[in-house]
Amino acid sequence: MKPITVIGLFFMIAGMLVMIYGGFSYTNKSNIAKLGSAELPVKDKQNVYIPFWLGITCFVSGGGILLARIKN
Repeated sequence: MKPITVIGLFFMIAGMLVMIYGGFSYTNKSNIAKLGSAELPVKDKQNVYIPFWLGITCFVSGGGILLARIKN
């Protein structure tokens, strides 16, 4: 498989994932206080939202790359 085809497929898959899920979340761990051997850990959940229009743009761009590859 040619590298340009892989790039086109990557953009299409990434665009579909963005349109389906709309973002991702991760957990940030930190310690608020340490008193001797005792620690107070805090888990903070962060959300990252990716705009729907970016998913559409990515999907269409990947399709355009694949169509340009087929014509050449």
